[in-house]
Amino acid sequence: MNVNQNPGNNMLSSSSISSSNPNNKSHLVVVAHGLVGRAKDLDYLVRRLRLTSPDLYVLATSVNEGFKTYDGVLAGAERIANDVIELINIESNEFTSISFIGNSLGGLYVRAGKI
Repeated sequence: MNVNQNPGNNMLSSSSISSSNPNNKSHLVVVAHGLVGRAKDLDYLVRRLRLTSPDLYVLATSVNEGFKTYDGVLAGAERIANDVIELINIESNEFTSISFIGNSLGGLYVRAGKI
C-alpha cells in the first residue's frame, strides 16, 4: 500500500493513506462506492464534504474496486473495516468521531460491517 496523501483536496484513498494527519482533523468520514465502482466515482461528494466542512478527514476507500464487489457483502465489509483500522493505526492523532457514507452497495458494506 502506498502512503502518500493526495495534496490539495484532502481526499485519501486506501491506496494513498497519509503517514500523518498534518491538519489534526478529528472527524473521519469513510466513503464507500457501489457495485463495480471505484473510489473516484465519489470524487464530487468528497470535494463537497471538504468544502462544507474543512475539519473532515475523508477516506474514499478503494479496497472493493472493480470486480471485488462480486464476492459478497460480508467480504467487502471486512475489507473496509480493515482499511479503516489500518488508517487509524497509521494516524498519530485520535479521531473523536467517525462517519460512514455508502453509495448503493457501499451502503450495504458499511451497515454490514457494523463498524
